[in-house]
Amino acid sequence: MIGNQTINLIGKMEKILKKTAIYAAILGLLVACGGSDPAPGDGTNTPIALTTLKLSFATTGEATQEISITDNDGASGANAPVISGSPLNLKKSKTYDITAQLLNNAQNVTSQITAQGTIHQIRYTTDLGNNLNIINVDIDSNGRPIGILATATTNTNTVNGNLTVALFREVNKNVPTSGTKMIEGTIAVNIVN
Repeated sequence: MIGNQTINLIGKMEKILKKTAIYAAILGLLVACGGSDPAPGDGTNTPIALTTLKLSFATTGEATQEISITDNDGASGANAPVISGSPLNLKKSKTYDITAQLLNNAQNVTSQITAQGTIHQIRYTTDLGNNLNIINVDIDSNGRPIGILATATTNTNTVNGNLTVALFREVNKNVPTSGTKMIEGTIAVNIVN
């Protein structure tokens, strides 16, 4: 008699375990599929669409100069970016504060890029050598540069050249060539008296 009760009890336990396993699997699927995508700029790795990179160059005693790089199909697209405000005319022996603004059409997404600062970086490169030195001012939570705020310092020479500005995503900031280019443009620069 005890043997039959044990067998019945084992059979019931097997049924309960099977049902529990099925319920656990269903619950796991619901949890994995449920929820909403994180909002752009919430500090996660969510891609942010960009169409325009605006730069302002400001210094004491001069009007602020505005440059706009618009690229509706992105840095890897077939169409070249549209640059407005170029050439950039900077006076020699001056320091300019650079502020970048990032837009997705008319929506300002700069704060979202800043929130994802550990994986984004604006890089400034120039063919003017030490005639134009650019240093990123703002930093991410790891103390690495973002580039939304920067300074540009000219030396005593009057020269012409180019400044290339690009926003990169998925950046390893220890490797200067890492990341995926999101938007890029080259600006003519004149350093004048």
